This record gives sequence, C-alpha cells and structure tokens, in this order.
Amino acid sequence: MVSLIVPYFLTFLGLMVDSAHDFPAFAVVFTAAGVIWTAGRGLVKESGGKVIALTVALHGAIWLLFKFKPEMLGAAIGIAIGLAFAVPVALIGWSVVIRPLFFGGSSAPAFRGGAEDAAPGGRGTLPNIIYDDSNARWQLRRRNGDGSAVYYSDDGREVLIHLNYVSGTTANTGEGTFHWY
Repeated sequence: MVSLIVPYFLTFLGLMVDSAHDFPAFAVVFTAAGVIWTAGRGLVKESGGKVIALTVALHGAIWLLFKFKPEMLGAAIGIAIGLAFAVPVALIGWSVVIRPLFFGGSSAPAFRGGAEDAAPGGRGTLPNIIYDDSNARWQLRRRNGDGSAVYYSDDGREVLIHLNYVSGTTANTGEGTFHWY
C-alpha cells in the first residue's frame, strides 16, 4: 500500500514546494522520483505495459491539474490535512462510542472460562480438562495470570502449559502432547 501511495505523495509534495517557493526544480525532482517509483513498482509487480503507462500518466494528470489550477492545490492540501485528522477520529469514535452503544458491545471478545475458549492458534483460555497421548485425563489445578495453566493427572504428575505451546486444540510440552475437545 505504501509503495502505491508514496509516489503520488512525492508528486504532490513537489507541486506544493513549487507553488510555495516558485522553485520548479524541486517539483521536477519530486515528480521524477514519484514517476520512477511508480514505474519500478509496476515492473516489480509485473504489471502490464498499459497499467504502468496509466499509473505514470496519473502523475502527469496531477501535475497538469495543479499547475494550471493552483487554487485546486490549496483545496487538495486542505482535504489531505482534514482527512489526516478525520480518519483517526472516526475510527476511534466507531470503536469506542458507536459500536458499543448501538451494536452491542466492544470488538474485544468477552472472557468465558471453559474448553470453548481454546481458540485456534493458541490464543484464548485453556480448558478445564485435557487428555494426554494415551487419552488419560488431566484436570485443571490453577490458571496463572499470564494465561498459562497447571494440570494434574490421577497419578499425581503435574504439567505447566503456556499459551505459546498451544496450536489449535493441542499443546506440545516436555511431558508430551495434550489435546482437548
């Protein structure tokens, strides 16, 4: 995404420098850098010749539009600055105010204990009962603050399972592989 936006920003920056200081050399250098970046990106991404030509031509269109209609450059700068403030405020407003009030809660999942929280990829809460390779049952002794849990077997052995040992519904530890349903 950055490699798509930055070249046009360079062209835009060159035009701002040119209009502010009446120094076209910077405008040409920044625009040339943007055009080269765009062409290089098109070649690396193996875009067709027409796509590269269109994306490079967009630099020329930006240049012509803002060079011959300088009042539009001021409007574009105002829009860019406004969006730089409005987008983060809108995202924060959506996630903190609107979604919890009108759509029932935050985007963070609520904490629930039990096996249903054992999320794929090792994230979530470990279940109350797990089974080893021989399907012997191990029961939860305690949960630790870091998300790990200590289990004990009927013969008195203990095992500590950290969340980074977990993959899906299995955990690989020094005591062997454990699974749950």
